[in-house]
Amino acid sequence: MTPILESTWVIPTNLVGQFEDHLFNVGVYSVTTFNRSPSETDLTCTYPDTFKADIARLNPFSTRPITDADWQNRWLDDYSGTRLCHDRLLIEPAPGTKIQRPENTIWLDPKSAFGDGHHPTTRACADAIADAVCQQPIISMADLGCGTGILSLVAAALGVQTRFALDFDLDSVNKTRQNSELNHLVVQVHHGDVQTTTPPRRFDLVVANLQSVVLETLIPTLHAWCNPRHRVILSGVHQTWAPQIEIILKDNQFNIFKIDIKNEWAIFIGEFRFAGPD
Repeated sequence: MTPILESTWVIPTNLVGQFEDHLFNVGVYSVTTFNRSPSETDLTCTYPDTFKADIARLNPFSTRPITDADWQNRWLDDYSGTRLCHDRLLIEPAPGTKIQRPENTIWLDPKSAFGDGHHPTTRACADAIADAVCQQPIISMADLGCGTGILSLVAAALGVQTRFALDFDLDSVNKTRQNSELNHLVVQVHHGDVQTTTPPRRFDLVVANLQSVVLETLIPTLHAWCNPRHRVILSGVHQTWAPQIEIILKDNQFNIFKIDIKNEWAIFIGEFRFAGPD
C-alpha cells in the first residue's frame, strides 16, 4: 500500500474553504479542521507520499507518516457510523465477528477510512441517488471515481441492479472490491482513468464525485456514459468553481435540474439531452 502522510497548518478561518479546495485538487485523501479560535483554524490533511513535494510547497506546520494500523485504530476510535440517503441507510465499520448484515446497513472495511460517508459531497451524492431511484426507474449506475465504493453500495442497497465502479487509484479499486465482498453486494469494479476509459455501456444513472479540474475535462465526453434523459449527479466542486462548471455543463447540452451548496461544496443534478455515438 502507498505510504500515507499527514500534514497540518494553522490558517485564517476565512481561508479554510479555498485552502481545502486546493488540497483536494492536489489529490489529498481527506481534510479535517478544528477551530482553535474565531479567527484561526487547524487544518489537517492525509495524502499518499507521492504528493509530498506538492504539499511541502504549501509550508505545513508539521508533517508525519501514518501507518496503516495507526490510521485504522484512530478511525475506529473516532467513527461511530453515519446515516445517508435522508437517514435511510446506516454506514458503519464492519464488526469483527461473522454476523448477518442488518437491513439498511452498509459495512465498510476498517481500513476504508477515506470515503466513510462524512464528507459533504458524499452525503449530497447519496441523498441525490436516493431521490433519483424514487423519481424514475434506475436499472444501472456508473460510479466514476469510486473511492471506497460507498456510492455504488448505496445504489445497490437502494435496488439498482447493475453497478459499475471506476477509479484510477489501485488502492481505491481494491477497497471497493473488499467493501463489495464484505456486504455481499456485486459491484463491477474497474481500474482506469475516467478521461480515457471507454464506457462498457450507457447507464441510467451516472455519479461522478471528482475534483473540479477533472470534471472540467470529463464533462464534454460524459454523455457517452449516459442514457439520454436519465439522471447525472456531479459533485466534488467547491462553491468557488461552481459557476465555471455550470457554464461547461450548459455548453455541453446538460439540463440542470438543481444546484445545491452544502458546506461550501456544490452538487449538480440533471441530465444530458443527447447520447454520445455508439
